[in-house]
Amino acid sequence: MVRLPDLAEVAGQESARRALELAAAGGHSLLLIGPAGCGKTLLARCLPGLLPPLTQGQAAALGAIYAAAGDIDAPGAGDQPPFRDPPPELTPSGLVGSRRGEPRPGEVSLAHLGVLCLDDLPHFPKATLAALPKVLDDGSVRLRGTGGYRTYPCSFLWVATMRPCPCGRDRRLGGCRCTPGQRRRFQRRVPQALRDRVDMVAEVGSVGEEDLSRRASEPSRVVAQRVAEARERQWERGVSFPEAADAARPSGWLNGDLTASQVGRACTLDGPGTQLLEAARERLQLFVRRRFQVVKLARTIADLAGAEDVRAPFLAEALQYRVLDAGN
Repeated sequence: MVRLPDLAEVAGQESARRALELAAAGGHSLLLIGPAGCGKTLLARCLPGLLPPLTQGQAAALGAIYAAAGDIDAPGAGDQPPFRDPPPELTPSGLVGSRRGEPRPGEVSLAHLGVLCLDDLPHFPKATLAALPKVLDDGSVRLRGTGGYRTYPCSFLWVATMRPCPCGRDRRLGGCRCTPGQRRRFQRRVPQALRDRVDMVAEVGSVGEEDLSRRASEPSRVVAQRVAEARERQWERGVSFPEAADAARPSGWLNGDLTASQVGRACTLDGPGTQLLEAARERLQLFVRRRFQVVKLARTIADLAGAEDVRAPFLAEALQYRVLDAGN
């Protein structure tokens, strides 16, 4: 089993650490964006340690997927959720699954119940990135081979990293000379359909000497306990939905998976929260999908705080995780 880092090993990066906690608690997709060498990959690799451990049934189901793929890096008998970080040369069939001969699950199914990390996102082939939105929406893939159709689950937490510009240097330290146009063109190498499915964008800055000299950060186990408590609140709320008996996604009723009708039932806004969302809609030109993403993220912030309603401060924090092309 691959040894993954603990959050205690991360110096500084309080904002990005908070984003990891929110992503794990509510099942929200996350993009970490920052200059080269700032620790984006290290942070992403901490995510599995924040997720609930696999049950025996989940571990067995995951083992069957790995066996079907013939993957030599199959997870062991432990309860650690999988972490998959395929190389940028990944093909669409490598991502979704092979249809030649006997259907074989791809990276999205091997990441089932765990984390799929696309490190250095703009360098993946456009055809590969274009195949991901449907997978994120469906939660499963259906592959046809010589033996007929096979369906494999792929319910995972998606995290990606990227530099903000072609050079990858820190603009705040004066090392970047990229023009705004160059930055926009670089970021738009990620297809619009995939950018639309990024729930959160967290900026990761360079680590300074003061960060290295601070006391050790919270370990993963402490954050994971808060994540587990927030997920339990979501599950208790979700099982009351009329359609709960038909639930198929093993992650349960995570806020990131809520449908439009479920958002109306699960995410009650208080008066100031409603006013703030309306003001943000006009100021930031939030389209419908983005508004739902913001409200669902605010619901997760409320769950971590143990609050019943989605209040204005929770929405204000959720709005900080802006879309990819909103000013980076």
